[in-house]
Amino acid sequence: MKNLYMQKIESREWKASCIIGEDISVNEIKFIKDSLPKSTIYGLVANFKNNIFSSENVSKCGNDYFTHVYGKYKFYEKDKIMISLDSIAFSGEWKKPTIYKNGTEIDFQISEDNNSIIFTKTE
Repeated sequence: MKNLYMQKIESREWKASCIIGEDISVNEIKFIKDSLPKSTIYGLVANFKNNIFSSENVSKCGNDYFTHVYGKYKFYEKDKIMISLDSIAFSGEWKKPTIYKNGTEIDFQISEDNNSIIFTKTE
């Protein structure tokens, strides 16, 4: 069964309501289309390509606290995605070591609302 959202999700960089997997208690993540050129996007962003995702805080200045989450994903059924967390890295002013998540998995149902994609955590 082909996932209805795969092509749309993988086709662009998304502004995100939070960093995926930084807090696994988050029940909903909203991804918003941004019409700005990629070089001007900043804030919380997410990318999905070739079954690998990144979710991070991006800024032009670099003099701040930045969190970067990396992992894998897999679409299944017509409207679901499984996120497998690999690591959470820190940069900028952070003095924290990388946290390795060893494939911690989170399942989401995918839906759409206007120019947004919504991931809702499933139990």
